[in-house]
Amino acid sequence: MNGAEQFYKQYLNIDSPFDHQINLWERIHAKNFPLLLKAPTGSGKTGAVLAPFLSQFVDNKCSIAPRMIYILPMRVLVNSVAARIKKYANRISPHISVEIQHGDLPNAPFFIADIVVTTLDQFLYGFARASGQVGQHLDIPAGSIAFSLVVFDEAHMYRDGFTFSIMRALMEILNKSRIPFVLMTATMPETNSFSLCASVSLWY
Repeated sequence: MNGAEQFYKQYLNIDSPFDHQINLWERIHAKNFPLLLKAPTGSGKTGAVLAPFLSQFVDNKCSIAPRMIYILPMRVLVNSVAARIKKYANRISPHISVEIQHGDLPNAPFFIADIVVTTLDQFLYGFARASGQVGQHLDIPAGSIAFSLVVFDEAHMYRDGFTFSIMRALMEILNKSRIPFVLMTATMPETNSFSLCASVSLWY
């Protein structure tokens, strides 16, 4: 049993992780960023990106990133996924902080929790030092992002050209800044542009 399989069995109660979960575990631990994961809905994409990050707390070694910022397109998804992440995190340690940051629950404006689950607009405000919630401390959210593993989930839901262009620009900046990120999607539209991920490793 390799490290990924042992972790999934012991902490996530999953005896047989999917191939893409094992694959993502290996690539994240190898810091092979940026990464693009296409996998069907319900196939464990959240667990796939969360497991290697959480394994740092078991190993007591920050080998990937000090924190994770998990970005979703809608607040209702943020709330749902954050609850699932908290459940996973609590299996490892009650001291792993998981916070929500969006208009209804602005609990992490500085992005300094161990895991922050947020929306694209809140991430953009933090990165651009434009958040009104942080007073004079405008550099703190951007600094937190710079030392995070950034995850864009449900990327196929960003369908309008304006939102997609913002996401594309953010990814290009993250890539040039060497901030690790993972893009996850259930579908790969033929016409709109995940071409921005030409340098990203892709598997099914």
